[in-house]
Amino acid sequence: MKAIASYPIIFGIVIGLVLGGGLIMMEFSFPSFGNAWDRHEPLVRTTFMTAFAFIVWICILWRWRHRHAFWLLVMVFFLFHTLGVFYYTVAFGPISVRQWMVLLPIESYAIAFLVFSNATIKR
Repeated sequence: MKAIASYPIIFGIVIGLVLGGGLIMMEFSFPSFGNAWDRHEPLVRTTFMTAFAFIVWICILWRWRHRHAFWLLVMVFFLFHTLGVFYYTVAFGPISVRQWMVLLPIESYAIAFLVFSNATIKR
């Protein structure tokens, strides 16, 4: 930890090199994985949209991470999101991008409501 605090730029460069090397290794090891987004495979689209949504939510709601049950709410919401998307995919077919554009704002309001209402509760 002291080395990270002493040399933060070098640490960032090392992280970037490791991530870049991992991407290059993945491209050489699994060349079809890079083409999956070009073919718009539903699993890749679903994984990307879910990861994108949760990264944005965590970044926006980060200042409330020390509040009562924040991480529990986020993980339960992630579980319900994943189960709902899985059920919809099995029952009706893959979610289109147009449907994602409706689903993500609704879920954003829901997670914000849950976190903010829980943040105002007194212990």
